[in-house]
Amino acid sequence: MITQNYDVENGIVNGCVGMLEKVNYTTDDEGHRHAHSCVIRAEKPTGPPLPHLQEHQIPVLTDETMLTFTHPHSHLRSSFQRNQLPITPAFAFTAHKSQGNTLKSAILDLESCLTTEAVYVMLSRVKKSENIRILRPFRKGKINTRISQDLRMEFRRLEFLHTETLKSSPIDLDINPTLGGIRELQKLEKWYSERLR
Repeated sequence: MITQNYDVENGIVNGCVGMLEKVNYTTDDEGHRHAHSCVIRAEKPTGPPLPHLQEHQIPVLTDETMLTFTHPHSHLRSSFQRNQLPITPAFAFTAHKSQGNTLKSAILDLESCLTTEAVYVMLSRVKKSENIRILRPFRKGKINTRISQDLRMEFRRLEFLHTETLKSSPIDLDINPTLGGIRELQKLEKWYSERLR
């Protein structure tokens, strides 16, 4: 997985997943190899390949970062430079990192989810339910819980803004009742509870 944005317009972004095909090294005077670039094959890129690369091949270059450390007691400062390829193994990733991706198949750990929203994100990443495997048993409460307090507060805020907008517009409130907000949240909670009994 690439962990840096290179070409947002063409889909080469943080979270882009692919297969590592090649690592390019330089060798220093002591015979140590240092990676300076690599090539990843990914399905996401939408633009044309760079010269000398095949379609769906992405070059990834080292990221150079200067770091300064100040000792908390002696106040001595030390600076160093880190050169690193911005890639990480992606055989597993979080629900947050999977957002926006469509996966062919997935093995999910629903028990590890902290919110109902995370369960939804995980389950909705795969096109076909037969391509989903559940890693371990999970408590029914993981999928049969109330929506988080933060989301309920956001629905209330949006309902208030919606109501204020309707008050200031010429729309007839009898014909167009308030939509969304807490009423929609209550319908959603009722729908979930009826199906999970």
